[in-house]
Amino acid sequence: MQVSYTFVHLDPSPAIENYALEKLAFLDKLLSRHGGDVASVEVEFVRTTRHHHKGEVYQVNIRLKLPRKQILVSETGEDIRATLDAAKNKLHQTVERYKELIIQKARV
Repeated sequence: MQVSYTFVHLDPSPAIENYALEKLAFLDKLLSRHGGDVASVEVEFVRTTRHHHKGEVYQVNIRLKLPRKQILVSETGEDIRATLDAAKNKLHQTVERYKELIIQKARV
């Protein structure tokens, strides 16, 4: 699985990239049917405003590209790691629903 990172209005951070890689490791297991090279993930870290220091100033967008579908998940929050965790949870639910739909279609 290929993972690419984009930082918008933020300095690139290897610590954040490593944290994201740890959190997205579940995709390898879930998408083992497709093979690792078929799926690609784009993670975008955005600081939504430059002058605010409190509130939901971080946004994390995760785009999962599969052979027949693209899944986009977006979350905003006060802490970039917590926002990444929330986006990961939302992505996990979406991928699970997608897999269930594929299994149901295959049975019919």
